[in-house]
Parts: sequence; structure tokens; C-alpha cells
Amino acid sequence: MSNSVRIVRNDDLEPTWTVKQAKEPGFMRSLITWVGGPEGYVNTNPEVAVISQDSAIGLMRMPIGNRAGRRACAFGDRDLCDLEGRGREL
Repeated sequence: MSNSVRIVRNDDLEPTWTVKQAKEPGFMRSLITWVGGPEGYVNTNPEVAVISQDSAIGLMRMPIGNRAGRRACAFGDRDLCDLEGRGREL
């Protein structure tokens, strides 16, 4: 394991609509990934994101009136908040 620090700038990440159901009405959402898994795991920015087998850090954006699909979220701790700052777990 390397002890080096790698910075992933938000400006270097492009939102993707590739996760399951992301383009389906009612479930539309985009995702960017600063830290994600290796091939075979969720990582919507593999060419830029830091690869980790222990954690993931990303941002999901959902237009009003949409929601994440039943299997859209991975198991583990998640912090979710809406635009008014009310935290809510799906």
C-alpha cells in the first residue's frame, strides 16, 4: 500500500448516468466518484478516481421527483441530505 496522497479535483470528474435505472423516469440520477472500487465494482469515474477496496466516496444527484432504485445503494454507512439540509436515509 502506498503512503502517497492523491488529489482528485471535482472539476476533473464528469457526472455519469450509467448506474442501473439511471435513465429510467422516476429513478433518474447521475453519479460522480472520487473514490471507488476496482473493475467489477461501482466506480463511475475509473480513469480519475482513487481505487479502493475498502471504501467509496461519491455524489449522487437526483432531479426532483426521482428516487434511487431498490438496489441502487450499496450496503454500509451513507450520509444523505436534500437541498434544504434535512438528512434522510433511504
